[in-house]
Amino acid sequence: WRSLFFILWMAVAGQLVADASVPSGLITIGKIRLSGNEITRPELIYRELMFSPGDSLTIRQLNHLIDESRQNLLNTRIFNFVEIKPLFVSEQTIDVSVVFVERWLTWVVPLLELGERNLNEWMERPSLSGLNYGVYAYLANIKGRNERLKLLLKTGYRDKFSLAFTSPYLNPSMSLRIGSEAGLERSRRWAYTTQDNKQVFYKHSGFVFQQYAAMLYLDYRPAHFTTHRLIGGWQQFHFADTLTVLNPRFSPDQRSRLSFMSLAYQLTHDRRDLIAYPLNGLFWEFRLSRMGLGFFGDDHMDQTTAEACVRIYHDLSDRWYAAAGLNARWSDGSTLTYFNQKALGFDHNLVRGYENYVIDGQQFVVAKSNVKYALLPQKTKELSFIRNEKFSLIHYALYLNVFVDAGMSYDRFTDGKNPLNNALLLGGGLGLDFVTYYDSVLRVECAMNKLGEMGVYLHLTAPI
Repeated sequence: WRSLFFILWMAVAGQLVADASVPSGLITIGKIRLSGNEITRPELIYRELMFSPGDSLTIRQLNHLIDESRQNLLNTRIFNFVEIKPLFVSEQTIDVSVVFVERWLTWVVPLLELGERNLNEWMERPSLSGLNYGVYAYLANIKGRNERLKLLLKTGYRDKFSLAFTSPYLNPSMSLRIGSEAGLERSRRWAYTTQDNKQVFYKHSGFVFQQYAAMLYLDYRPAHFTTHRLIGGWQQFHFADTLTVLNPRFSPDQRSRLSFMSLAYQLTHDRRDLIAYPLNGLFWEFRLSRMGLGFFGDDHMDQTTAEACVRIYHDLSDRWYAAAGLNARWSDGSTLTYFNQKALGFDHNLVRGYENYVIDGQQFVVAKSNVKYALLPQKTKELSFIRNEKFSLIHYALYLNVFVDAGMSYDRFTDGKNPLNNALLLGGGLGLDFVTYYDSVLRVECAMNKLGEMGVYLHLTAPI
């Protein structure tokens, strides 16, 4: 009878793990078996697991920790697929199998990209002269420790040459790592002011804007979800004299040469299920930075900036999801100049429907929200004509979403030439998001703003 009971228990135990609502007694984790990690070192994988050999857990706890461990491993961005399964070896002991499909992480590719702020702005005046071209090299996880090296060489609309490195973890507990970046950026065309919330450019045969920069940072990640970052940097700018004549507020004291040190602290908490396109979880970040430290002759730069963002993702029911996000920035100091003033219309700080506008300011806030439906929930497919599983095994999904955004930017130097400054901005519409492997996202959105303008816009990142 005892043998018969053990056989029956083994038959249903796998189903019990899959059903988190079924209570059970404690089970003990035995071995953790890894496979498919051809390059990645085991200690890096163990760092991301939420359980260890010898842990005693309930079925419910194990099921939850398996989900979180899989998310942690996928968010290292060195795996395309991660599968974690319990293997019952006795009535009270399980082994855990972790199977990987690693990404291809050595890329040297030709580069062709837009020089404008976004695709929509370039499409207003499409021209080959508005393109950048060059070479991008990305090498990661070479020794299996998730180190990264990036080299960028591009020219055309804007020249940029940069080298960046992120180290592997430096200590046995794998909580410390460092990174650095250095580069040069220069352009023969640069915006010197904003009118009617459109950038106005000065163009010359020579370089009118040059920036040299170097940065070093230290990351401290004591557990799984929170990271502290300390960043030190140096920047030097060369401006054409004409830029400071056309706009006396372009640089501090109308200087054509400027160099300064900077220091910043950043605190990040990230519990998203997938960084590239989250459907569940929480993300928040706070950053405090100072430009001009009062030594090495940089007393002509005086600016302090605080930034914060929070994003919440939630599954409502089968195939329905919701998300909301809030971004805010505050800057103050005696050198709040135009050349380093980026508010709404840059990076992720955008009220959808205003893609073609720039809204200047020293303080801003943006709120985003959307509800989406999975027209095509995530599917996995093997492309048999490709022999390398790093490329042949793909996943993809398609989402329809409705969104509403609001925001405002406060510009203390407004002169009435930019009607969207210091005004409430509202936008909303419908979007279609296609998501696939290697963090690829393509969004097509039809949006309308408060001005009654409607447009179709393309983006290559998650909306929130």
